[in-house]
Amino acid sequence: MAERGLGRGLGSVMELSEAVPDLSGFVTAEDPHALGDTGSAKAAVVWMVIGSVAFGTMNAMVKWTGDFDIGVPTVIMVRSAVIAGLAFAWATANSRSLRIVDQRKMLLRCTTGLIAMFCYFYALQSIPITQAVSLQYTAPLFVALLSGRVLKERVSPWVVACVAISFVGVALIISPRFGEIEPDALFALASGFLAAMAYMFVRDLRSTDSPTGVVFWFAAFSAVISLPLAIRETVTLGVEEMVILIGVGLGAGLGQVGITMAYQQAKAAWIAAFSYTTVLVASFFGWLFFDEILLIDDYIGALLIIGTGVALILMTPQDTSTES
Repeated sequence: MAERGLGRGLGSVMELSEAVPDLSGFVTAEDPHALGDTGSAKAAVVWMVIGSVAFGTMNAMVKWTGDFDIGVPTVIMVRSAVIAGLAFAWATANSRSLRIVDQRKMLLRCTTGLIAMFCYFYALQSIPITQAVSLQYTAPLFVALLSGRVLKERVSPWVVACVAISFVGVALIISPRFGEIEPDALFALASGFLAAMAYMFVRDLRSTDSPTGVVFWFAAFSAVISLPLAIRETVTLGVEEMVILIGVGLGAGLGQVGITMAYQQAKAAWIAAFSYTTVLVASFFGWLFFDEILLIDDYIGALLIIGTGVALILMTPQDTSTES
């Protein structure tokens, strides 16, 4: 029988506790950890909005670290340490294995995920939040393309059309004036591509490694790799800076709890469309706290990316299987 309640939600956080769009519907695969439909659509929407607001808040906190001149490696190190600690505590309390079965895929997942996180956090500190989040939300679109190129799965003409339209939006954001590209925006776009690559490996790891193990080892890997670049700065941080950094990790965890609980309440594909609330929340925080003023090109570009992302979600076949 499928587990219910917040305990199940926390366990599934171990699968994808990153500040990325939910990608589970874009790659066809039997997921042994999939959640059944156990509640109501209204509750699902509430949980999805809670998760999206948490992710949007996390994005704002990463942006805030730039005002304190905190380096990206330090943000990654503290965030990853928080997530690794939570994952280890949950695994210990629930007797879950952290053993790595597919070491090669785990290393590839950790490497691509870490580079994606570095690119994304750098972009958040360097460009308006709405631009960074919108470009990072190209990850599902890259997954749709990679499903054909890497996984040899059939990609429909409608998917190709959605991807093409979305990249018109990308062009409007990274090159608002024709021929002039904003270099820092390319980091956000790269994070979307690398997040999609990381999901390819997560997809394969689902059949060999536990979700808890996947997120623990990614977080531990990220913390250890970033430690040499972050340790000197970390020991000089004040209480306020540390609270912000810990908040980044907690925001990521709460965000994935919200998304996980949303899918436990209702498994319908359209629920994922509400994850794009993150873009709206991030845009609001950018205006409220950072005085960010965007061009009309930015808004049009964001709408094209969000619109095609939602279209892809609604076109994705629903998996009606449930756990027994």
